[in-house]
Amino acid sequence: MTIQDSNALRGPWGDGPGAALFRPSSNVFSTMSALPDGEYLLTNVQWRRQDRDGAFRPLHGFTTGHLVAEGGGVQAQARFNDQFLSNRFSDLESDDIPVVLRVRLLERDGPYTLLCDAPALDRAGASYQLQVNGDVADAETAASRG
Repeated sequence: MTIQDSNALRGPWGDGPGAALFRPSSNVFSTMSALPDGEYLLTNVQWRRQDRDGAFRPLHGFTTGHLVAEGGGVQAQARFNDQFLSNRFSDLESDDIPVVLRVRLLERDGPYTLLCDAPALDRAGASYQLQVNGDVADAETAASRG
C-alpha cells in the first residue's frame, strides 16, 4: 500500500495527529451576514476606508464598545485611546468618508462586516468614542466596496 492509498482510507484530511491543522474551518474565510436584532458587546474592531483601502487595520487602543442591531441596520460605538488614530477618524468625519468595520462580538461567531457612513468622533475623557451607523454586509459586498 502506498502513502497515497493509506491517506485515501483516512479521508481527505487524514486522521493523524496533525490532521486538524489541515481541516478548513467553516468560518475562517467567510463573514457572517445574519445578525439577530439585539445589543452586543464588541471584543475586537478593525477598520478601513470604503473608497480605497484593501486591508483592515486594528482600532489601536480599543478599550470597550457595543453594537445595536435592528432591522438589518446597526449602530456601533467603540472607545479607544490612540490620539494619532483619532486624528485620522477626525479627517474621515470632516471629509464625510464612509468606513468599513470588521467586528467580533462577545458570545457570537464572526466576524461581522459593517458598511458604515462616515464616522462621528467624540472626546470621552482621556479617550475617544467612535460612533457609526451602517448595515451588516456579506464578504462579497464588503469586497466590492474597496
